[in-house]
Amino acid sequence: MTNLIVRGGRPLRGTLTPSANKNAVLPILCATLLTEETITLHRVPDITDVRKILDFSGI
Repeated sequence: MTNLIVRGGRPLRGTLTPSANKNAVLPILCATLLTEETITLHRVPDITDVRKILDFSGI
């Protein structure tokens, strides 16, 4: 598994284009829970794991 370690005091910004599969989208979806900013994800697969995270987040 790949780890993403963020160091520094600068805000994160940018674009990421992962493949549209469960293994790519779940960690990204969980990371969106760490911000209050508006996040738009495209091509998210309609699977049970994604729905559970969305239910948990209140979206």
